[in-house]
Amino acid sequence: MHVEVSAACGALLGSGRPPLIAALTLHRLDAGSASKLMAAQETKLRAAASSLPPETRRRLSAELDDGLPCLAAAVRSVPANALTTFVAPPSKRQCTPTRASFPRLSECSLWERTKKYYTGHGAKAWTSGAVPCHISTSAFIANAYAAVVAAFLSEAESSPLDEPLIILDLGCGAGVLGVRVARELQRRGCHGFCVVLADLDPAAALAQAQLPPAASLVRDGILDVAVLQAVTEGTCNLHLQLSNRFIHCGTLRRPLVVLANYVFDSLPIDLLRVRLRHGACTGVDALIPQPSDETFMYQPILGKSTLGNSSSVREGLGASRASILASDLGGYFKWQEEAELAARLVSAAEADAAAETAGETADEEEQAALAYVCTGALGCLKAIHSLLAPSSGSPMLLLLGEKLVDGCSAARLAAAHKAANWAPLTLSELPLFSVHGSARHGAVSHGVVLQSLLEAMPRGFTILGRSATLMEFDVVALAVDGPTARAKCTASGSTCTSETDDGTLPATRRAFSSQLSRFGAAEMERLIAMVHEAAQAEGPTIRRAARKAARRPWRPYVVQTPGVAVTSAEARCEPATSADGLALPVPMTVPIRLLTHAVIMSGHDWDVFVSLRSSFRDRFDRATSAEVTEAIRVATRCFAERVTLCADDWKRSGAIFKRWLDVAQRRRRLQLATATELGDTVCDASRSPNSTPQSESFTAVASFSPLAVH
Repeated sequence: MHVEVSAACGALLGSGRPPLIAALTLHRLDAGSASKLMAAQETKLRAAASSLPPETRRRLSAELDDGLPCLAAAVRSVPANALTTFVAPPSKRQCTPTRASFPRLSECSLWERTKKYYTGHGAKAWTSGAVPCHISTSAFIANAYAAVVAAFLSEAESSPLDEPLIILDLGCGAGVLGVRVARELQRRGCHGFCVVLADLDPAAALAQAQLPPAASLVRDGILDVAVLQAVTEGTCNLHLQLSNRFIHCGTLRRPLVVLANYVFDSLPIDLLRVRLRHGACTGVDALIPQPSDETFMYQPILGKSTLGNSSSVREGLGASRASILASDLGGYFKWQEEAELAARLVSAAEADAAAETAGETADEEEQAALAYVCTGALGCLKAIHSLLAPSSGSPMLLLLGEKLVDGCSAARLAAAHKAANWAPLTLSELPLFSVHGSARHGAVSHGVVLQSLLEAMPRGFTILGRSATLMEFDVVALAVDGPTARAKCTASGSTCTSETDDGTLPATRRAFSSQLSRFGAAEMERLIAMVHEAAQAEGPTIRRAARKAARRPWRPYVVQTPGVAVTSAEARCEPATSADGLALPVPMTVPIRLLTHAVIMSGHDWDVFVSLRSSFRDRFDRATSAEVTEAIRVATRCFAERVTLCADDWKRSGAIFKRWLDVAQRRRRLQLATATELGDTVCDASRSPNSTPQSESFTAVASFSPLAVH
């Protein structure tokens, strides 16, 4: 299927100059013409590479080495932008911070406001479109997760126990992802597991459990719902609402699987700006909420004098840099673990900045780096991991799906490099944060720095795989506290964001690599958007031609496969008309087969079909009965396997499918009747000796220039 769709999309965009991200998507899809498209984007790639962070450039060049070594060398040869300088603050008396004098970002009202938004709106938070959710709950990502989980279950334990293996859909929302994963695992023949939909407010998940797709899973005992309580404080006890069972800390003897899509981006964080001169830390500032919580300001919490005194007193005792910083930050953070995490991240930011500016001319101006302290994720990860029995030695598989940003980008998005950053900043001036819904009462999310999450891991971990870079949704697979778990990553972070192959869980690695490493959920969304955009742009022209042709006399018709030569006998049947006798002189550049295979490739996702259903209808007149039959079969499966956000969407989906199916079946009956009436005069390309078989139809899609729609 990938080969067919890649050939279609490669030909679709082959004659134009698509955006760089579109060419990169087709390259990851192994499109035949993608190499030519990527080569044509060398100028754009060079311009973009100069602004990419070092880690992103390294991963992109490593990806391009496989097939496009010249472009990979071009990416590596472009010099990176240096750290931005900023105006130093006015001289202030530096003192050790106290919690009373410096409120914390992680304790402001933004997080309580986010919690109230989700609990108050329920499923409407997603059905209204205020909070994006399709990319993280689609059938594509659910099927990929199920494949990885199935491989993990096959090698994570030698002998299964009586208790079910828990698959925790953390922050499940409406529960769509968990239901799809449970159903796909059941289809794969897996048994002895239970998917638990867990959230702070389980109302939407409980409503989902009553809908037909989830109700059957509940009856089979492989789906349940639980309430998350106090997870950010490091403790976790789950009460399974449907089976009335309890899971207490330290009681799970089997491995634990955690699905965490768009979870950590809604948990509290603290942002510390590290000021540096000549690669050495001269002070630490914290982003402090103002009394109204409507504005924020960077304020010094550690100065050069404080850091110097601490170092001079403790260096003789052999204390490490992180230990010194942890002691200095102890008055600002509530828990010692938070202070230690912040100290490690400040040291990492200092080391990364020193490495980035190595060899450059010394500058008297101060530079800035950012320490992204995921205080909420720290407690959450500790709480979830505490469910495992300490004596069991069972690993935890964490599938993390977020919009990940690197430390350099986070510093820019958090206005750490802004010249006038000693003035109050509004939330709109901090692009690291996003507001969903009302500007004053909506939910708040933020970009996630992977290195910070890895530093917050409760035990050793192994990175099993990571999706490709430069996309809107990144997936990382982590094995926490596994049989050969590595020690915690170093403070420099040199190995934190890289996939390491130490032989741990090889089947799980292979499953992740085949499902998500090269072509993931973000690429699938972009591919569907490209097909949808091209089909929609072509739709009005097709409909106008059909209305105009309706006034013409009836004629025999030719259904020509794009890219297939028309014989002289068939040419006499021009102009081409549809099965009901309507002349359609407009050539078809997005055939119905491309739409059908795009839906199949999405995992028979109902939402994808709904977005393309009008494009299907526009092309019924130019499709053969076999193509319409295939479209009906695929649409019927999408409808049968649909999982909706709420009961209203479930009812609405029935009406949508009924209307579409009536049109499709009527068109198919008309085509069959017309074909019987015309007999030998019908020139059906599917029976022509020059036509390509159905399995190879995508190799002959007509070229299309994306400049018409981009």
